[in-house]
Amino acid sequence: MNQTIDFYITNPNHHWENFRPIILELKERAIAVRIVSLCEFRRMNSPIDEWERLGIDYTILFSLKFKNTSTSTGKKSIGGNKSFIRNLLRDLIWWFKLKPSLKKANATLPKLAVIPNDIAYPLNKVLKFLKKKDVYTILYQEGIRFPLPNEEGGKKYGTNGAKKVFTWGKRSSEYFQSIGVKSELVEVGNPRFDEMLAADYTSIQKNIASEISTEVNWLYASNPVDDQGFCTHEAKILLFERFLVSCISLGEPLTIWLRLHPREDRSDFQAVIDKYKDKINIKWAMDYPLFAYLQLMDYTIVLASTVGVESLLNNVPIAVIKLPNSYNYVFDYVESGAAVGLDLDSQQSCMATLNRMLNRKKRDLSKDEMRYILDHISNIHTGRTIFTNSLLKNI
Repeated sequence: MNQTIDFYITNPNHHWENFRPIILELKERAIAVRIVSLCEFRRMNSPIDEWERLGIDYTILFSLKFKNTSTSTGKKSIGGNKSFIRNLLRDLIWWFKLKPSLKKANATLPKLAVIPNDIAYPLNKVLKFLKKKDVYTILYQEGIRFPLPNEEGGKKYGTNGAKKVFTWGKRSSEYFQSIGVKSELVEVGNPRFDEMLAADYTSIQKNIASEISTEVNWLYASNPVDDQGFCTHEAKILLFERFLVSCISLGEPLTIWLRLHPREDRSDFQAVIDKYKDKINIKWAMDYPLFAYLQLMDYTIVLASTVGVESLLNNVPIAVIKLPNSYNYVFDYVESGAAVGLDLDSQQSCMATLNRMLNRKKRDLSKDEMRYILDHISNIHTGRTIFTNSLLKNI
């Protein structure tokens, strides 16, 4: 076992962005680091060019990028997380492909491994493998935490036995405590947010601004609430369509910018856009970093997404769409007073909320919104160093 710190990622976007500031600081301190990527296993592309440019050691595990496969959510041809066929295939892939690849990558074991998820396949199995090898494991909170209808493996995120859980702040630590997490909790903040807040998006924003044609601009941030079990894929698409119809009913010139989660398919959303493109201005917000768009928006609309926190960090207020099947407003945005609730089932309530959003010109956040950020994110602007120092205590 050597002194290397391994960082596991399955997503080339937020997982890599979460770990990048830490990996760069560790390299500056001459600490050996390696990225173990499962992006190709999730049918996405590892940012290899960037890793090589930065001189970061990496290894790519077994790939599942085959012809006619995609990362799209919500459409499960082999069933959901409890499907016998799905879980049988997962086990076969693990034993005959992924585990041998993992063994080869860990011929020399690291001192410590950091993972972004402890229950989602295949990281749940990776964690078990590392624990059996006595590798010190740390789970770093990858997004806002709340109970999901479809928790993989019957366990809640955070409860799979990592030595420590690094959280974003007070509220997330309280959540982990409430579900019985036994691991030590360490509030480190979010270095990804710090890095993005400090970035200069001026040149990018000139390109975005050239497409802005209305005074009011709202960002609609979708995410996989269908995979999470809150609704069907069709219901998720219908929420977007009903939102557009309600915006059209306002009779005011505004632009809706649409941003999808990396695993969401554009096609069904594009079909809705094509249906209403002559009645409302709709733009894709997929070409540039999220923060570059947020800083130009007047409001952000979310379903159950970390984008709500990111929006507030950029002084942009948020609205949360009420989900079907009695799930109401997911997470604590609305109940904490940090967001307005958008009930698409009640036309009167919906139109009243949209009008309030339309009339809110001031970007300064309220006391409730500011308090919310401070409760959820610790060590703003210093998270990189706090995170790194907390890691090195275990070396």
